[in-house]
Amino acid sequence: MQNPNSIQNPVPTVNQSQQQTQPETPVASNRPGPYDNYALTSFLMGTLSIITSLVIYPGLAFGIMSIVFGLRGKQSTAKSKLAKIGIILGVIGLISSIFWGILNLYLSVVGNS
Repeated sequence: MQNPNSIQNPVPTVNQSQQQTQPETPVASNRPGPYDNYALTSFLMGTLSIITSLVIYPGLAFGIMSIVFGLRGKQSTAKSKLAKIGIILGVIGLISSIFWGILNLYLSVVGNS
């Protein structure tokens, strides 16, 4: 006769040596990487460099910052395309700002003659 306090387990227990461990799969996170913010900043600075290119000094400053942040942002795998766009916008703003500065200097010299 069986002891009423003991309960039989219908599932056999597996020894530790018989257990198979499955390797852990890496979990993809939605957290931004360390260089994602640089790519976004490059894009915004490039946009501002084009907008402010008629005013020489802010256009130059935003253009240079856009290129610097874009080069740092290209290290990001997720937003490297945004960083490339930021670099292109920064170069366009920088060239436009230099063009308007030279034109302004030329017109001020010719206007005084």
